[in-house]
Amino acid sequence: MRVMEIASFLIRPEYAYGSMGCPPRIPGDSTILFNVEILDFIDYADAAQFEALSLEEKKCARFERVIAAVKSQFEVGNRFSKQNAHGKAIQTYRKAVRDLENCTLQDENEEDISRKILLKLYLNLAISCHQVNQLVQSLKYSNKVLELDPNNTKALYRRGLVKTALHEYSVARACLLQAKRLAPSDKSIIRAILDLDEKAEKARKKEVMMCSLMFRQPLELEKHTIDKLCDENTSVADDAFIKMVRNSLTEFINSKLDKMEFPGELTHPELVCLLDLVDEFDLEMSQKRKDGKNIILISKTKNC
Repeated sequence: MRVMEIASFLIRPEYAYGSMGCPPRIPGDSTILFNVEILDFIDYADAAQFEALSLEEKKCARFERVIAAVKSQFEVGNRFSKQNAHGKAIQTYRKAVRDLENCTLQDENEEDISRKILLKLYLNLAISCHQVNQLVQSLKYSNKVLELDPNNTKALYRRGLVKTALHEYSVARACLLQAKRLAPSDKSIIRAILDLDEKAEKARKKEVMMCSLMFRQPLELEKHTIDKLCDENTSVADDAFIKMVRNSLTEFINSKLDKMEFPGELTHPELVCLLDLVDEFDLEMSQKRKDGKNIILISKTKNC
């Protein structure tokens, strides 16, 4: 059969569902008619035959045979990626990388061909790993691309995205700016830089707010509260506090109020939790004095 060709297959009961059938749609002892259309296919024969070889046979295989198998695996990986089956894509790309890296190269021409294919495999691995939030692995493969091609725009862009996700904003900026110099009109890179600037500014404001609350708050607290605040073992806010804050902010978002006050007597983990939830709900947070105490003021942004 060829691509877009339709074929009809008449299947006797013994080769289909037998005397049991498939109730309620297919009675027993039914002859089944299947209409099959080939939409697309990948010739995996080269990869399958190469996969059947032993490790020693693979090492001794001709370069052309290795390349044919690797290209077939590459196409299969791309198909998985298009179907958003990124886990399977990663497995397939890694298998291709392993076969190519273990291949014995005879001359500069083979080295050049191997290098070009490895670049594509590493880059696709970086993208697929990023899609499933394997940030460290995505960074690893982005770096492998840049070792072979320091000015690879796609690898610099991917490395910038991963570093942004890891909150390493200065490194992310350097990568994205270098990518922008190489591709000044690339809209994806420009959007990534704008997104980075927004996240870096939010992180800066959060850090300023944290310092303000942490250094000014204890002056108004009693000793047992200060001890609780400084307790290193209290590293994560408890579930009850998180649920309470989330419910309070949800009610606030759905109300007609523009501002709400929150008690200032919080532990460090509770403060971190509050800041994270304020970001999640796209709210703004500031501090004020009321009746001689610090009060956390939460207000709606223009987007709310």
